[in-house]
Amino acid sequence: MNDITLSKWDSADYLKTEEDRALYFEACLEENDPQLIAHALGVIARARSMSQLAKDTGLSRESLYKALSSEGNPSFATILKVTQALGLQFSVKQQQEKPTTESLTLAVKDSLEALTLAAQNILSKASTDAVLIKKIQTSSTHKRNTRTPTSLKKEKKPA
Repeated sequence: MNDITLSKWDSADYLKTEEDRALYFEACLEENDPQLIAHALGVIARARSMSQLAKDTGLSRESLYKALSSEGNPSFATILKVTQALGLQFSVKQQQEKPTTESLTLAVKDSLEALTLAAQNILSKASTDAVLIKKIQTSSTHKRNTRTPTSLKKEKKPA
């Protein structure tokens, strides 16, 4: 029987470029979870080098590991030191308003109207196509059933 060996997942193994790390941090920021943000900085630090981060921030490796874990509670000053040392920065943007029931209802209503118009347009084109096909079929059948005077002459046998 084959034995399967599983290794523990570590996101740091997959953050190979500065862009990967920045996108990962940005995604974690969007969750608005302070513990996740601290953990994400720890993951990014491990992906780059926790020892180098300790040198760049002036903090010990042990305190960084503790502060940047999902159970850590780093000060905002520590967060700023770490983000700067990692080459990351925070950016502020206006939070999007959450949709209200009224705005969602309006959006659904608009979508249904657009779908109804599209369906009517499709049905209209299908009906026109059906009429044209019927005309073509009728014309084709009529041509097959109609004999020309020349063909009639050929069928007459001399008596």
